[in-house]
Parts: sequence; structure tokens; C-alpha cells
Amino acid sequence: MMQTLRKHYPEYLMEGAGLGILMIYAALVTALLEHPSSPTRQVIADSILT
Repeated sequence: MMQTLRKHYPEYLMEGAGLGILMIYAALVTALLEHPSSPTRQVIADSILT
């Protein structure tokens, strides 16, 4: 078990980093689309489209 963990830890770190980047990106896009003072929110007024 520990040998497998030591052998594959770079892949686990890459997976974690990728997931972290995805979460940050998702939060930024959500803030861009949903924040009341966002320019995107003002241009796209229909809540179904955002």
C-alpha cells in the first residue's frame, strides 16, 4: 500500500492541483455571472441565460 502511494504521489498531487484550479475557476465564473454589480449580469439580465 505505502509503496503504491510513494510511487504515485506525483499523480495524486497533479489531480489535487487540477481539482483546486477547477474549483477556483468555477467560483470566479459564478461570481462573474451572479454578482449584482457584475457587468456580465447587467448585459445578460435574463436569469435563465446566466
